[in-house]
Amino acid sequence: MNVSLWISTAKVTSSTASTVYASNHGADLLQVLNKTNVKFPAASKPATPPAPFTQVIPFPSKPFIYKGKGSLAWEIRVYSTTSNTFRPLDSQNAYSTYSRFGKGCLATGQRSTPYNYGFIRDSSTVPNSYMLYCYARNLAKSQPYVWMIGVNNTRFGSYNLPLSLTPFGGVGCSLYINPILAKGGRTNSSGYVSTYGSPLTFPKNPLYAGLKVYTQFFCADPGRSPLPAAFTDGCAITIPAAVPMCRIYSYGNATATKGNKTNSYGLVTRFTYF
Repeated sequence: MNVSLWISTAKVTSSTASTVYASNHGADLLQVLNKTNVKFPAASKPATPPAPFTQVIPFPSKPFIYKGKGSLAWEIRVYSTTSNTFRPLDSQNAYSTYSRFGKGCLATGQRSTPYNYGFIRDSSTVPNSYMLYCYARNLAKSQPYVWMIGVNNTRFGSYNLPLSLTPFGGVGCSLYINPILAKGGRTNSSGYVSTYGSPLTFPKNPLYAGLKVYTQFFCADPGRSPLPAAFTDGCAITIPAAVPMCRIYSYGNATATKGNKTNSYGLVTRFTYF
């Protein structure tokens, strides 16, 4: 690949970095490579991770001295390449984990019980914020639904959770969370729901890292009686810790002045002396 590479002590943090490349560099900006051909050797995924650092970009005559006084910003521009293969590199990002619990009650017209799952990740539209979005499957088809969100799955008022809804007419159904927020919509023709287009957005706070958010869906189901509703299982989603880095990128233009930003994401990179 024919590349140029610049490094500086950034004048911004990863959370405040601009999509305009030049706006992020500090006064010590140094070009360590200028349209230099760099060869990357063939490499395969290691049988036992982690992999060695096999992809090396040397700075033959202009080393950058990082003094640890701020964030490190590095900018690489690729002008041409002779490679015709895709080369995956390791990366780190802030992404949640989830676990499902309980069991939904069968909706009319479905063969499997409904369930839900979700994710928390950096918001693409609101700075320094997370977005929570969920999916639900096997609910009643083309019916109104409610997406319930809470921070407690042990008590609902004076009741212990899970709370069986059979005594209230919801035969085989249970309430698994204590909702503090709810959003509505309509299932599609297969009983599927995606809230990715209308997520719940909340501030990114390091105190939230490791805490759990609980979700559950229910929908109208005229085929069920006496309570005409079907419920999913519960889902516990763990809020991730923020990763203090970001990626700003663009494709197809080696002279681009701005790009797209992905928060809490970056390549695993080593800077060293030989």
